[in-house]
Amino acid sequence: MHKVVPSHRNGNNVKLASSPITIHDDTDETTELDRLRNSLARQKQRSALLIWLGNVVSRVHDQAQLAQRSIQLIAKAYPMNCWFIVRDQHTALHSGYSYVDEAEAGLDAVISHELYTHPAIASICKHGESAVINDVSRDLRWQQQPLLPMQGSALVLPLAHNGSALGVLIMHAYETRAFPIEDALLLQSIAAQLAVSLAHLQLQQSYHERREQLQALLLTSQYNATLHTLPDLAKMIHERSTQLFPIQRTLLFVEQGAGKLELAQAPTGRLYTHELFQQEISALAATVWQTSQSQQTHLAEPMDLPCLAVPLQYAGRNVGVLILLGDAPESLAFSAGTWALLTVFANLVAAACAQFALTPPAPLAIPAPAEPASPHLAADEPLRQLKAETMTLRTMLDALSDGVLLLDADEVVLEVNVSFSRTILGLHPREVVGRAYDAIWQELEQRGLHLTSHPDHSPNAPQGRQMYAVKCVDAQGEQGWYLVKRDPVLDAADEPVQYLEYWELMG
Repeated sequence: MHKVVPSHRNGNNVKLASSPITIHDDTDETTELDRLRNSLARQKQRSALLIWLGNVVSRVHDQAQLAQRSIQLIAKAYPMNCWFIVRDQHTALHSGYSYVDEAEAGLDAVISHELYTHPAIASICKHGESAVINDVSRDLRWQQQPLLPMQGSALVLPLAHNGSALGVLIMHAYETRAFPIEDALLLQSIAAQLAVSLAHLQLQQSYHERREQLQALLLTSQYNATLHTLPDLAKMIHERSTQLFPIQRTLLFVEQGAGKLELAQAPTGRLYTHELFQQEISALAATVWQTSQSQQTHLAEPMDLPCLAVPLQYAGRNVGVLILLGDAPESLAFSAGTWALLTVFANLVAAACAQFALTPPAPLAIPAPAEPASPHLAADEPLRQLKAETMTLRTMLDALSDGVLLLDADEVVLEVNVSFSRTILGLHPREVVGRAYDAIWQELEQRGLHLTSHPDHSPNAPQGRQMYAVKCVDAQGEQGWYLVKRDPVLDAADEPVQYLEYWELMG
């Protein structure tokens, strides 16, 4: 006879021996030795699943790979239907992978979203606790939307970490009461392990995105607009903005005097050359210019596009309007952190626009010979602007916990932040600027510096990036490992003119 035990979630009864792992049922003729062998076989298979998953989560590099490999291993131990849905914390988009009727398949964002918001799944994920549904045909929530099989039993395992919903793991068998308590607890522990791995991958992805965003901001602040044309500036702003934000197009309107706005560079393509689009985008820029307030809307004609227009202000006056176009409504659903990043980026763009002499200066009055000439304040404006931009760059560099160096083509230090100069070298930043990088490297070698190669395989790595693992002793005498990344800054001929180097403390 089967021993009946209460379910750990919904109070239904489950059969202890009806495990989905293929093991023959005990009969009256089964000896004690056979029962022991069956129990050991089950324990061995469960232990093997945990070991396999441990190896997988320590080697995967992205969420899609984690979902695919986990599904394959779970389906090997539990031959039943399985869905793995991942929820992105920044965009709220969903992705997934499935194993249904012995067939593997990736899930698009729409299907993944519908599965995650399925009434039964959403209700269970809201409480954050796993649930066994011994007979899905009797569960009203399960029957409300026919995305999942209508017969059998199911185990729903929310993937949550530190109060954040990261996804869900759904197991389904065509037999009722197919999840005994020991299998449910094992899969619950597996779900907890997968949730920790997902949180780590998302944190790592967020960290790399922030570093790339910082690099884009640094390159934007170093852009000398006076050496380029307005179309060049518009092109640079478009390239930087697409690196920073999930958008498809950036349009820059600049002041041309007397309150007139002009599109710095007209984009190509049927949509952007459409007369209705040009009229609507110009009217939006004029409204934002006059009100000095950001405005988010949809461009109805000729296509329904989400749009965000931001005023560009410098020294208390409007110098232009920056318009961001997304390809989906959720692409412009910015978080508070993204809004702060957009504010910094808009200020840098406004400073670049202000460098252009968009209006001719007023003629200077010639003072009488007997009177001393009054100081010309306008001549000091570029110097004050340069000092302000330098202070902004210095503040951003010193706020970083990682060491940052900016080198010229001959590897002479142009800029260095406090974290590298004082923490690693024990010097003030002005004592490091102007020194040859080779001399700094030799000083670190005297402290026992050890270098190993560490190639960068990340898909978003800039072209020409060099990466090393360095072991050295800092100014406080503490030994640590640093991940050193060097990115070249290229000119128009793709020749390196500067190098941007990061020293990141590893663990």
